[in-house]
Amino acid sequence: MQLTEDIWMAASGINGAHICHAADCNVYIVKTADRMIMIDTGTGLSQEKMFEYMESWQLTPDCITDILLTHIHGDHAGAAASVKRYSGAAVHLSEKAAPYLEAGDEDIIDLRSAKENGFYPSDYTMTACEIDHPLREAEVFNIGDYQITALFTPGHSQFCTSFLFQRGDDVPSLFSGDTVFANGKISMLSTHDFNLQSLKKSIAKLSRWDVANLFPGHGTPVINNGAIHIKAAHETFQQLDVPKNILK
Repeated sequence: MQLTEDIWMAASGINGAHICHAADCNVYIVKTADRMIMIDTGTGLSQEKMFEYMESWQLTPDCITDILLTHIHGDHAGAAASVKRYSGAAVHLSEKAAPYLEAGDEDIIDLRSAKENGFYPSDYTMTACEIDHPLREAEVFNIGDYQITALFTPGHSQFCTSFLFQRGDDVPSLFSGDTVFANGKISMLSTHDFNLQSLKKSIAKLSRWDVANLFPGHGTPVINNGAIHIKAAHETFQQLDVPKNILK
């Protein structure tokens, strides 16, 4: 599904377009002249189908050069190791999360509980993945013709990172993972590292940016006026209320 001139959605689960496995997050592809970036990888439970979608748009999966992970829950990072093996892509991830994904730590992401509650098959496992680029807070780096800023946005999980993509003088786009969604919604989970006050601060941080497009980890991408949706979540928190949960 092509979203903009150079951005596609390659996978999405039941809380979105539901074009791949139900548990998958929104997986995005950003194509530049000489690089192909994948933002999050999905669970890996329908990787072949995801690759088929990509090929139908002439986006050859083995041309993926970079993988950016917003956090290490299975629906976002479960396929990181297999996509890396297939393509040779460099994996970029928060320096705080990197040791846990490299160890394939299932406890840190409450995977057992998630399986018991039906989010994943009972035999689902988290595969360890080597990290090529551990990211620092507010680190700015370039891939192709995009300048990317990594913003640590904990709350949904302690390791969440949002990515600002900017090309030249264009208004940036935001890949927000599970920090904020269309219509100012959030994702609350009863996991050990969900923290509502941290999420409130993270959304306040994001609300300071003038964002054109908002590409969340689930649900509907927002093409143009993305900042309005982030500000809606921020304003709800400022009123001592809690934004609506995407899971309801």
